[in-house]
Amino acid sequence: MVFSYDELLEATENFSQERMLSDCKYRGDLKDLDTVVFITKMKIKSIWAMEEYIVKLERISLNDHLYNPNTILSWPIRFKIVLNMGSGLQYVHSEFDFILIHGNIKSSNVLLDSSFNAKLGDLGFLKNLAHDDDEGSSLNSAKWAAPYGYIDPELFITGRISTASDVYSFSIVLLEIACGRLPIILQQDAPTSLVNLVWELYEMGAILDAADARLNREFNRGEMERLLLVGLWGAHPDYRQRPSIREAVKSLNFTAIPMPNIPLRRPTTTKEHCTSERRRYTVSPGLWC
Repeated sequence: MVFSYDELLEATENFSQERMLSDCKYRGDLKDLDTVVFITKMKIKSIWAMEEYIVKLERISLNDHLYNPNTILSWPIRFKIVLNMGSGLQYVHSEFDFILIHGNIKSSNVLLDSSFNAKLGDLGFLKNLAHDDDEGSSLNSAKWAAPYGYIDPELFITGRISTASDVYSFSIVLLEIACGRLPIILQQDAPTSLVNLVWELYEMGAILDAADARLNREFNRGEMERLLLVGLWGAHPDYRQRPSIREAVKSLNFTAIPMPNIPLRRPTTTKEHCTSERRRYTVSPGLWC
């Protein structure tokens, strides 16, 4: 249904403070329909931005499907989404004379059309880097767009943004797709990361036990194992040990690239590494390993 601006003004009492739920989001009462709605007030500065927003509204995100109790994404659809995501991020990282960094990769920013074709949306930090800039760019971690569970832990140490930061976030989404679980989960009433959970199962030689239980083991075992391993590879605590997105995509496509020798125990970032990295970068005070 479409409502006029006057109708929205009436429903929100002229977008009053009392009706505000959070930044730019309001509770609205549509009295004629006896319905309560949530209304987002946006400032769109161009026709291009308006068209992009309308296209986004016509799609639904991966997050909406993955965590909907009434919907189960089949394995072929999940693996198709993974390959679409990898292809999109590879384009962002390598198809220009400079490097673009997405900066906001998360499951709610993976947009799906009616055929479950996936596209990466809502770029958070679109940063230009020269292709020979291996060190990346300095950035206060507070400005990183992605939520905590998706943020590269190296970013908290160094403030350094690079393509490896995107690969980390991408890998977290891979694990979400495989496991059907959020990046931060409760385990024995304490929060832990999905990466830790999958790595523990990998250590025990039971990595396939990490697969989404709702799939009832109805998946291609080789694809599931490869997806989980690439997820761990890309989420390595040391950014220097992660694959490029091109390497990750090749591995997911089972092309001629050897899988890394992922350590059986999850490596941790050492205090010595933290100290040496802080000497090289300007970081926000109080951010430790």
